[in-house]
Amino acid sequence: FGSPFCASTEEEVLQAPEVDAVAVLAPSADHFRLARQALRAGKHVFIEKPAARTAAELEELKRAARETGRHVQVGMVFRHAAFYQKVQEILDGGEFGRVLWMEWIETRPFSPQRWVYRRTSGEVCAIIHDNMVHQIDLMNATAGPGAQPALVLAMGGQSVLRADRPVRVRCFNYERAVQGESNDDVMALVCYDNGIKASIHVSYVSPFARESRWTLQLERAKVVVYPETFVAAEADGAAARGASPACIYLFRDDPGRIPPWKVPSAYPPSARNRIFLDPLRDPLHPGAAAQWEAFREAVTAGRPSTAWLDEALVNTRVQEAIDRSARTGESVRI
Repeated sequence: FGSPFCASTEEEVLQAPEVDAVAVLAPSADHFRLARQALRAGKHVFIEKPAARTAAELEELKRAARETGRHVQVGMVFRHAAFYQKVQEILDGGEFGRVLWMEWIETRPFSPQRWVYRRTSGEVCAIIHDNMVHQIDLMNATAGPGAQPALVLAMGGQSVLRADRPVRVRCFNYERAVQGESNDDVMALVCYDNGIKASIHVSYVSPFARESRWTLQLERAKVVVYPETFVAAEADGAAARGASPACIYLFRDDPGRIPPWKVPSAYPPSARNRIFLDPLRDPLHPGAAAQWEAFREAVTAGRPSTAWLDEALVNTRVQEAIDRSARTGESVRI
């Protein structure tokens, strides 16, 4: 690939004629500023999520991208994951009807990146803007053709995190002292203009029971997606220990079979219900490799697009509504 390009300042990168594209991987408070500078310098831009902190900033980035004709891609990595492609395949097939409601619950440890919790430094809420954006994005994409989020009701809190002093919390496999004004637990209900309702619960206060589970209730089936975590090792050995597979389970409505009312039939899922397994033995995030390949192809093929910013704008409006609702305790119309 030749000699690597090295620089000590962002200005050197943006002014270098040999640099065609840049990736903005800085703290979220700097995403908008750096992306705007890169576009004005004529660079194609990959922006890690959240692309910006406000809808107004997203509108400005869209204008800059259109004026410069540069390609912009937002790091919504799950859009490139194999499990999401399978969900879309199920919905597009139409066999099980339309989506009626969705639910996503994610419990996880605090992030070791302590800067995300200090909203006083210009950062946005760690859960809502850095984590929950994944759930918001996929639910917006699967709520139905043309569906738009219309109403939000949310509750947030600091069950463990403190704004006045550091608290030692579990950060994956170790502890760190974390202090900040961000929520550490958020529940949100998003209602779409086509009647679909989606509930999202992201919590950092359950570090020893990490789970990510996305449920889609269709007219004739229930789809349960585990994007990164697995329920249990199965007898068929499909889920090897040490791997972090993504799994999808399908529970069909069967009018010809009436199970005993006390016998659960949907949880925990078993191998006979599993319709998808991605071992995810690559240490990268699900969809990461495909995400970077898509950016490279768009840039090298000369296919500039602002579609990612259009979707990020809808996501950001939902995030702003969730943040406002969690602060005020009132529902917010979008």
